[in-house]
Amino acid sequence: MISETNSYAECVLDLSGTAPDRIAFKSASVCYTYSDLAAEALRHAAILRDLGVKRGDRVAVLTTPRAESAMLFIAMNMVGAIWICLNPQYRLREFQYTIEDAQPSILFYIAEFEGRDYHPDLRQLLTENPCLKHAVCLEGEGDLGLKLSDLAAEPRAPFKMETGRDRRFDPAAIVYTSGSTGNPKGAVLPNHGLMERGRAYNRNWPAPDYPRVFDFYPLNHVGGLGWVLGYGLVGGGTTYFAPRFDIETYGDTIREERITALQGPPMLYQMLLSRAEFDPTDYASVEWLLYSGAAMSEDLLQKIADLGMRFSPTYGLTEACGGLTFSHADGQDSVALLARTMGLSLNEGEVRVVTESGTLAGPGELGEIQIERSRCMLEYFNRPEATAAAFTEDGFFRTGDVAEVVERGYLQFRTRKSEMFKSGGYNIYPREIEAVLEQHPKVGLAAVIALPHALYSEVGLAYVLPESETATPPSPEELRAWCRERMANYKVPKRFLVERSLPTLGSGKVDKVTLRTKALAEQQPV
Repeated sequence: MISETNSYAECVLDLSGTAPDRIAFKSASVCYTYSDLAAEALRHAAILRDLGVKRGDRVAVLTTPRAESAMLFIAMNMVGAIWICLNPQYRLREFQYTIEDAQPSILFYIAEFEGRDYHPDLRQLLTENPCLKHAVCLEGEGDLGLKLSDLAAEPRAPFKMETGRDRRFDPAAIVYTSGSTGNPKGAVLPNHGLMERGRAYNRNWPAPDYPRVFDFYPLNHVGGLGWVLGYGLVGGGTTYFAPRFDIETYGDTIREERITALQGPPMLYQMLLSRAEFDPTDYASVEWLLYSGAAMSEDLLQKIADLGMRFSPTYGLTEACGGLTFSHADGQDSVALLARTMGLSLNEGEVRVVTESGTLAGPGELGEIQIERSRCMLEYFNRPEATAAAFTEDGFFRTGDVAEVVERGYLQFRTRKSEMFKSGGYNIYPREIEAVLEQHPKVGLAAVIALPHALYSEVGLAYVLPESETATPPSPEELRAWCRERMANYKVPKRFLVERSLPTLGSGKVDKVTLRTKALAEQQPV
């Protein structure tokens, strides 16, 4: 049963009638059937309406992956509000940038997570951003304004979704993704893109009855908001949420919740299969094991194949609302082929590879991966020039990723036109890290490169020049602490090297190719 509705909200309302008793969202603290989910989302849509939220308004939510927050996203979708999630790993600088750029009218928040009290940062946000009219605590002892539990207890007029309007290309969420300039851009994702991705996942990776998926991705990540949530909802299935990935309990959750599809970076599966405690029987319900963010080694894929699981690479990005490629489950794909490729287009004709001369790449040719626009983002929020530059004249999104067309038409990733790299499934943008380092009073210049890593695929190595030739140089420990205070931990380089000079190009820019070649030759540990 694949939903043909036009939005997540319409999907939930439809399933509340056709599968009312099926579990929709579940986490450690709450479980919603589709009937429950529809009722709670409508009740919270009324709260949003009474707080003054209207169609097109932005609403920020600081949350971990949890059923209650996903329900709030459905409520926002009913109102037509635009979801903007703040990752709990973010530091004040990252919170501030997102709020200043998106200008949300309300901030929902968790008061604490894993020992971190968010109140000091949030107080500063509320003081410095007059756009925030309300702060609403989702759970815990919040003291910044309202509490959602109090609002939910108040009597109010029922909410009814507006009927007769095409919601396909209404914005559902803004997901921030950095560019080579280091300034994050908000990709405005429409209902249509999220729903179409969910339909493609269910067509190409079907479950015997309905999908049961596990979401530990942050809800500011297209993996959590689009891939996992869309797969579960659009297939009329169950999504189980956990606040973070816990390798100690992962297998137990898969077994107990009878999860049918797993998705993650190769390092996740490497970690699981290398554990002495790994028990294949925990994964008996799994129909599909999907991986993205990096190539999977042939040895690791063979181990998975020996367990009898079907598996598929997939390639995707935020601006495309999620995953774009898959591999055929017809038995003709060798492990060797899948270890070095990322599959074919989920939707025929949607993904193309274009050479430098503007022609479609044939077998053995390199070109940029481009994506047909209809299922992509609407725009970069408030960035018309960046939006225009992102699309070709005939309506394809330019990914900046370069691939080679190999056997069976599969795509093999080669390089990136930008400097972005992936570490543990996360997109890392060197310029963002360099900008943070260059704000340090002892730093004059920073250059961040990516190096291979056995577990994370790639990790960052930061080269730093002191503020002046005579200045006291910063220590690596100082630089690491500086970064950790200002950005999520996954962005912090694994090593810092303080130099007196760096190689440059004729333009005066740092020669990162030479830096990387030097680091690889010297086998700098990271």
